[in-house]
Amino acid sequence: MIKDTLSSYKTKFIAIYVVGVLIVLSLIYIEFKLEDKSDVTSISKLHFKNKFNEREEYFHEFFYPYFSSIKALNNNQVFKEFINNNTNKKIIENIFLQTKRSLPCLQQIRYIDKEGKEIIKVDGTPTGLYHEKSISKIASQSELKNKSNRYYFKDFIKLEDTKVGISKIDLNIENGKVITPKQPIIRFGIAVYDKNKKLKGTVVYNICLITFFKLINKTTLYHIHLVSGSGSYMNHHNKNYGLLGEDTNYSLKDEFPNKYKEILTYNEYFGEKFYVSKISNFDNGQDLRLLLELKFDQLSKQKKDTENNFLILALILSALVLPLVIYLAKIPDLLNKKAKESKYNNHLTNLPNRLSLMQDLQDNKYENSIIILISLSNVIKIQNTYGHDISDELILSISDYLVNYDDKNIEKIYMNNYHVFSFKYKYTNDKTLNKFLKKFQDEFEHKVFKVCIMPIEFSVHTTIGISDPYNLNNSIDELQEAENALDKAIETKTSYLIYGTEHKKNIEQNRKNLLAAQEIKIALDKDSFVIFFQPIYNNKTKK
Repeated sequence: MIKDTLSSYKTKFIAIYVVGVLIVLSLIYIEFKLEDKSDVTSISKLHFKNKFNEREEYFHEFFYPYFSSIKALNNNQVFKEFINNNTNKKIIENIFLQTKRSLPCLQQIRYIDKEGKEIIKVDGTPTGLYHEKSISKIASQSELKNKSNRYYFKDFIKLEDTKVGISKIDLNIENGKVITPKQPIIRFGIAVYDKNKKLKGTVVYNICLITFFKLINKTTLYHIHLVSGSGSYMNHHNKNYGLLGEDTNYSLKDEFPNKYKEILTYNEYFGEKFYVSKISNFDNGQDLRLLLELKFDQLSKQKKDTENNFLILALILSALVLPLVIYLAKIPDLLNKKAKESKYNNHLTNLPNRLSLMQDLQDNKYENSIIILISLSNVIKIQNTYGHDISDELILSISDYLVNYDDKNIEKIYMNNYHVFSFKYKYTNDKTLNKFLKKFQDEFEHKVFKVCIMPIEFSVHTTIGISDPYNLNNSIDELQEAENALDKAIETKTSYLIYGTEHKKNIEQNRKNLLAAQEIKIALDKDSFVIFFQPIYNNKTKK
């Protein structure tokens, strides 16, 4: 029953641990998920479209001043007079110069006639938004070139009156070579007509986009890329890519090999960690799109990796702790075992005690064996004289001596009480038994036992009682026989005594005497005696 209870406890303890670990890990996992919903990655995904609308609005706001300026310039009366009469060229050059200086990213203003020849040109470096000064100058006659072969001129010269054209975004090229450092350029153009509605040429604004690229990508949570409908990057947060990078061929196909077709097919596309949408109301022939990519996706990935590693580590630690849990689950078993050992072992010598001997007899553990009881006759006197500490150390020395005593027939040693040890001894014949008893008693009583507490040596006297060797019943009766033999040996002051027939008679007589004494006591207690008496008289006195 106790064993079943302990087994059930162990199972429940381990089960509770496993369930507890699973609950804790589940709670940690749920907590991580709740954090994921509130981290910058999740928040960024929810605001993809809002951020796109914001950037698209900024896109239009950035270019609106240039759009308004070129239309205003085309409507300028002084400029119209110049177109109609070819007068006031110097004034127009100064108007161009002041216009360039007033628009921060304007790099060049040109008036090109319908044959493609530059008539007026103002150029230099754009101010950007963070520079107070820039180089702006009116080009000399020798610096004017023919642009009739340039694609943007061919497009702009075909425009209807008052309509503004926008070129594709490309790099600034002079004399067939890309200018270094690289300058991404977009051009606004408007066709110029005289008062008779005859085409005279075109005004072209060259707008440098370096500052624009920096500003459009200036967000906390996103990388914002400008991409053409063909998949080419105009700008990219990685300096190696885009128009300003070394690898200008790097495209959406390289970055999103499995998604680039969908990205370029649809006007709007949501990816797991990015969002792409086409820019409305800005037709430059490149089908421009803004791509918003999570700037903290790598951090989010690292966070997720950290969380996964934490969960794996927690599982590993749980597995490593499991042996300890199993050990703790065994503690009741260990305590029960220890209690059992304490019950069946002598606390001083740790030898099996009298209860253990009785259990072995009950279990018929040793066949064809007898019990030899060894009483240490003078140990109690030593204890009374020198105290428990000395006698305890003496007992330990004696125990060690008996445990190491060399005789093949000794099967087990017990300590029945403080001054009585016993052997479970395998009986073969009388000769061997008597030889052993004489030899053992002689060696033992000549043995000098030392104790460390005091410089004293002790010799210990013994009296030995042996169970009946002719009736090997291997039962509890053996112990009774040995104890009777020991009592008789002590009474008759005999060195050792083997239990025999005469002991049985004595036992029977003692039993009868005890029963008679018990009957007398009961009669006395119950006042059951009837008293008879006969008086004795003096014949002379008659008294």
